[in-house]
Amino acid sequence: MSQKRFLYTFDNDNFAIQLYNPETDQEGSLKVLKEGFLQHENICIAVGLNASEETQGQRDVAKLFEANLSDGISLVARYLPTNEIVGFSINKIHSRPLPGTPSFLEEFCKNNKLVAESRNIIKFLEFADGKIDLFEKFNTECFFECVFLASLPEFRGRKIAYHLVEHTVKLAKDIVAGNYPETIDENLKGKKPKIVFAIWTSKYSAKIGEKLGFIPLDRIPFANLKSIGISSVEKIPPEHTHCILGAVEI
Repeated sequence: MSQKRFLYTFDNDNFAIQLYNPETDQEGSLKVLKEGFLQHENICIAVGLNASEETQGQRDVAKLFEANLSDGISLVARYLPTNEIVGFSINKIHSRPLPGTPSFLEEFCKNNKLVAESRNIIKFLEFADGKIDLFEKFNTECFFECVFLASLPEFRGRKIAYHLVEHTVKLAKDIVAGNYPETIDENLKGKKPKIVFAIWTSKYSAKIGEKLGFIPLDRIPFANLKSIGISSVEKIPPEHTHCILGAVEI
């Protein structure tokens, strides 16, 4: 059992939301990454990361996943009858980069030799990030991002992703108020993000954002991703036609 306290329980106390604990939660979270995110997230499908066998591209994305965990502000959902991690919201605070200094993604690419599939994931993220200058739009020096959101397929329909995003927003508000989780990177104390940002890449995650007050900032049709070299967007299930960049002010 994770030693971190429950932030919230739901579904007759069958599920709990907790802070990610690297001592106990890594293996379960990587399972959700493989079976819930890489296999089913629409950009992963479009770039060919949803292979059933492990690939170098999948390992690259696992490195990006773990790099985002370093802020200590991520959440997991746990199924209490079996103590299994069944979902996560991997969160990060982005600060306005100083002139001439690399962004988080640029630094990651510099430190990791990426294969084509994982590089295309970075291309997508950089393309989406380039649509809006969040620092200027919201007059802020930092913002809170829900970077990875996923749950295991067999547990879908239980509002796991909804509660993860709901408590991600609550956690961001706590940080702004100076109520820091015990896991937070010390360098982030004192940061006061004005928004929680997310890139919703399915109509289902976009619906969660809408219910929780996220305002759509921009819309990227999946067909447009061919312009940045992501050529297999037709593999995305047809009910998903675009992604939405959304934010909620805190």
